[in-house]
Amino acid sequence: MIKTTTLTPKLVKPKSAKPKLAKPRSAKSWPATLRLGQVISLLFIMACHAGYAAEHAIILQYHQINPTLSSDTSVTPEQFQAHVDYLKANKFNVLPLEYIIERLRQKKTLPEKAVAITFDDAHHSIYKHAFPTLKQHDWPFTIFVTIKSVDANSRSFLSWEQLREMGQYGATIANHSISHDYLIRRSHQASYQDWQAKVIAEITQAESRIEAETGQSHRLFAYPYGEYSAELLTIVEKLEFTGLGQHSGPIGYNSNFLTLPRFPVSGVFAELKSFAIKLASRPMPVINKTFRDNHGNTLTTHVLPHDVVKPVLELQLSGSNTQLSQLNCFASGENAIPIFIADLHEGKIRTQSTQDIGIGRSRYNCTLPTGEAGSYYWFSQPWIRLARDSKWQAN
Repeated sequence: MIKTTTLTPKLVKPKSAKPKLAKPRSAKSWPATLRLGQVISLLFIMACHAGYAAEHAIILQYHQINPTLSSDTSVTPEQFQAHVDYLKANKFNVLPLEYIIERLRQKKTLPEKAVAITFDDAHHSIYKHAFPTLKQHDWPFTIFVTIKSVDANSRSFLSWEQLREMGQYGATIANHSISHDYLIRRSHQASYQDWQAKVIAEITQAESRIEAETGQSHRLFAYPYGEYSAELLTIVEKLEFTGLGQHSGPIGYNSNFLTLPRFPVSGVFAELKSFAIKLASRPMPVINKTFRDNHGNTLTTHVLPHDVVKPVLELQLSGSNTQLSQLNCFASGENAIPIFIADLHEGKIRTQSTQDIGIGRSRYNCTLPTGEAGSYYWFSQPWIRLARDSKWQAN
């Protein structure tokens, strides 16, 4: 796991009764959600690729599949089909998310070109436009469910009946909280204990409801809006969940399993050329990272005070550093940002935006050629900059 300096707040036991936690499935029981054909296919894949083991995988993130809606979280059915066709034509191995995570967590190898497909928010368009194609290919996929959206009985969202049906065809039903609230935000009136109790309830009650409705409990939690803080990570770790964000990048042996990246492939990121580059990426071999403010002072978290407008990211990379001069980093809303090689022998670099980052969510993305044609190491660092009143505002 990457070393970084972060605050580790103590998890305070809430005054309310301890929520009942859904019992997680063991790693060996994951095929229970898959059809027999998918299990056979997976065993065949593993046998065929026994000599071509990989230590990484790609997680794709979708939201809506909509023929008319144009947004950063939507793709058209034609774009989604093009993605599926590309995966099929290029012999990617679509595997259950929980299986990929468990293998990498245990530092066990995967087939080359391992991919997981995920959907956030449980939109009805998944059932209408994605499920038929995925079922046809016998491909597993994951839906991160917001309980209130499903309970609303809206035609815009999936029903529990539809989720159960998709579960019979290999869908993993996972946790996206009860309300899809901004979980890291706490009002000035609320105590830390009150905030903590609310967050615990958001996660554990959602997991219990998913298990009651579908029989599934995988302890996978996708952070609403991709937002997390040191305090939230402490809770997620104590509850023994794996956390998934919305910052981009592949995952591997040394990933932080509380903040796993996923590649958003909707909106402007749905274009097939960009899609192919992401699928060919590898985890950047980062062994240490440090955050600094505009004046060089060390920061303990990626959640930034309002006056930190150009955060400094320092990385140390392992392995051969002969190609460090080809490293490129980009900030949200900017083109390439300057990179300074602090120590070539130690693989240490520093990068910083040239423009003020916005209030709320932003990120730095860094890439480095792997030496294979069309393949890049990839690393993404999310930031959350506070407003003047120390509150978060979504971009």
